[in-house]
Amino acid sequence: MIIPTYSERESNARRIAALGAGAIVSVEHASGEKRVRVDDLRATVRHVLRDPSFTHNAKRMGERLRAYGGPVRAARLIERFSQRAGVDRRNAPRSSAACLV
Repeated sequence: MIIPTYSERESNARRIAALGAGAIVSVEHASGEKRVRVDDLRATVRHVLRDPSFTHNAKRMGERLRAYGGPVRAARLIERFSQRAGVDRRNAPRSSAACLV
């Protein structure tokens, strides 16, 4: 189940849904806020839990990602790319996402 709230998450959500590994919950924009309708959330949760293809496809995607080396390899590739591009890591913004790698 995916609740995309930013543009990059929406792109990732569409990819995951296209691979059958997740279902997107619609986000409504009202008065400058993003909201999810309870009925939509409930229906999506039930749909994902009832359909075993989501579990199968998510496991298959996980296996493929691990075969590529997982987050450790991804971090190394990003660092190698940034070094080649001349990015100074000391000035790079710190985020909670970086702590996951």
